[in-house]
Amino acid sequence: MNFLAKQTNFRRFGRLIRCCSEPQVAFFKSSAKETTGKGSDDGENNQPIKYFGSGAATWTAGQSHLNPQYNTGVWYQPYVISLSLAVFLIYFCILREENDVDEKLSMSLYDRIEGLEEQQILASIQYNRGHGLSTVELEKRLEELKLEKQ
Repeated sequence: MNFLAKQTNFRRFGRLIRCCSEPQVAFFKSSAKETTGKGSDDGENNQPIKYFGSGAATWTAGQSHLNPQYNTGVWYQPYVISLSLAVFLIYFCILREENDVDEKLSMSLYDRIEGLEEQQILASIQYNRGHGLSTVELEKRLEELKLEKQ
């Protein structure tokens, strides 16, 4: 890339930054006089736009995001999407057989990681002792784990 092309790209980028860093209020000014700063200082131009008195207050979300003259959807689109979703859920939740991944996901985390339950119980016992709570059940489970280990 030559120097002139780099300089042109830099100018475009700088223009983009200036454009995006300007306050958005400038885009809503009604006349060229106001944008150049040579307009009159009427109290009317400096007042905020009232939302509830305008036509925008009666718009729905669909009208705000879609152009009513340019309708891209067909009338049967919601039915096709619903049917596709229903077929997928029936297959995935009812008809599909379980595989090894499903079996691994159904395992407890304590079965997967050796010593995790013991460490969790020790931390719970320490917390309960610090806050004056009972540790009888936790100590019983800890003894069971020690017996299973042997």
